[in-house]
Parts: sequence; structure tokens; C-alpha cells
Amino acid sequence: MNKFVKVCFITAGILMASGLVFSFIGAAAGGRNMFHFIKDNVRQDGELDIIEGTLEGLPERIFGRKWYHNWGSNPTYLTINGEKVNTEVWETQIPVENIKNLSLELGAGEFYIREKNAADGMVDVTIAGVGGCDYQVKDKTLYVEGFTGIRTLNMSGLSGYQNNLILTFPARTDFSEIDVEAGAGTMEMVSLKAEEIKVVVGAGEFIMNQMEAKELSAEVGAGRLDVSDMYAKDVSLMVGVGDCIYEGTIENELEAECNMGNMSLTLDGKESDYNYELECSAGNIDIDGSVVTGLASKKSIQNGAARTFELVCSVGNISIRFDK
Repeated sequence: MNKFVKVCFITAGILMASGLVFSFIGAAAGGRNMFHFIKDNVRQDGELDIIEGTLEGLPERIFGRKWYHNWGSNPTYLTINGEKVNTEVWETQIPVENIKNLSLELGAGEFYIREKNAADGMVDVTIAGVGGCDYQVKDKTLYVEGFTGIRTLNMSGLSGYQNNLILTFPARTDFSEIDVEAGAGTMEMVSLKAEEIKVVVGAGEFIMNQMEAKELSAEVGAGRLDVSDMYAKDVSLMVGVGDCIYEGTIENELEAECNMGNMSLTLDGKESDYNYELECSAGNIDIDGSVVTGLASKKSIQNGAARTFELVCSVGNISIRFDK
């Protein structure tokens, strides 16, 4: 089998996978078995690994790992740590002194994680809506699981968008690690700093603004990640069928993989500040107007820089622009 034919099979398989995304939404749990059947039968050699990578865990990436399969009726009241709440809005405060890490698992709703002006040593927690929310502080980590029990789809999309969860941290709070898994809905994280930030976005929208991290890794399924005014030393980005927008600084290295979605980066500095290792199956990679496209294209750009961007694009698009 010659190279052109192999690439055609790759392209056809990936396009087929795109159609299966929508088939899954209609067929739910039954359709999930089809993903495994197709994955096992189209992989004839190593060059088709990208199809497996696109399909692997796709239901979880779209709907979140704990609630996409719980089809049934929606909850009708709010519970906090398993206890029913009789008020429309529930509030509490948590001392921040024993919190060095955040672990957030969020289902459907609107979620806001931000910093307040006062350095009062307390985390303000505000929750409203219906469904279950659990939290605890253990081993210097604040664990929050919010609204992961939303189960039904309606004509306007995922129900549960009336749900709200707000975490407000004291000014100048620094974290070792922030780990976020967002299933659906809208989430906004503003003005936080951490050694490491890990993000998984399912089918919703995740907005990050004025954030700082030594390491940032983000995985987007069918949703959207919008990062602005970001400073990070090392960045890893992966997009399935969704969108990723990044604006800010990448001090050192970037690893980016775009399957069937779109990735757009606007960075401080200039194109010659980095070397580039590019791989493009059937999509497009655009670096400051220099485009790599076509079937199974590979290109190495050596600018004599100390830092390297590694970009892999299947049938989607990667665009990088610099401000100088």
C-alpha cells in the first residue's frame, strides 16, 4: 500500500470519527460500543494510531467522566455533602491556610473561580441550583465536585445551566497544583497562580484570564478553551473536535496536538524566538503566515533558538501569531 493510499485511509477514518461524535449524542451508551468496534477494526498499522487517539475516551471527554452515562431524571433540589439544602443560595467559608492544591470536578452549570481584593485568609464558597455538590479539604487539597448528576438533554442543550458555584480566594493566594475537569456549562478562572495547572474540558466553555503557571496542560474534547493574558513556562495543548484560543506568553516549550478542531495562539515575542517541529496529516499549520499543509507533511524549522515548539495537526487547524 503506497503512502498516498495510507493517508487517504487516515483522512477517511478521521472524518468518520467526526460523524460518530454526533451519533454518540443520539445513541448515548449504546453508541459507545460502536466506537470500540471501529477503533479495533480500522487500525491496520501504526499509521492509523491517530484514529484511536481521537476515539479513545471520547464519550468521557465530551460529557465528563462521571455523569454522561447516568441517563434518567434530573435532581430537583440542592445537596451539599449529601445533605439536602433548604435555601436557594448556600454559602460558607473555608480557611485557606491549609489549601495548597485545587481539585475541581464540575458538571453542568456556571462556575467562577477567582481572587478577591481582601487578604482575609478565607475562601468564600457560594452555591445555588439543583443537584449535588461535595467538598472537603484533605492533604492540603481542596476537593470540589459540583453538579455532576445532571442527566438529561433538552432541545436547547444540556439542562442545569441555572446552577452556580463560586469559589473566591484571598488576594495573593498561590497554589502548587490546580486540577480541573469540566464536563459542560461555562467555567471562568481569573487571577490565580500555580506551579502546575491541568485542565480537561468536555463539551462546555472554559475561560482563563490573568493566570500564571510554570506548567500548563489542557485537553479539549468538543468544547472551547479561551485563555487570555496567560503566562506559562511550558505548555501542552490537545484539541479533539473543539476549539482552543491562547493569548499571552509561553516562556519555554510548547507541545500542541490538534485532531479535528481548531487551535489559535497569539504570543508575545517573535517567530524566530523558537524552533519548530511540524507534522501535518491533512490539516493546516500556519506560523505567522508561513503555512504547512497537505497530506502527511513534515517540516523542521531551525532558527538557532534554545526553545522548540512541537506541533501536530491531523485534519484541523493550528495558527500561531506573534506580536513582534
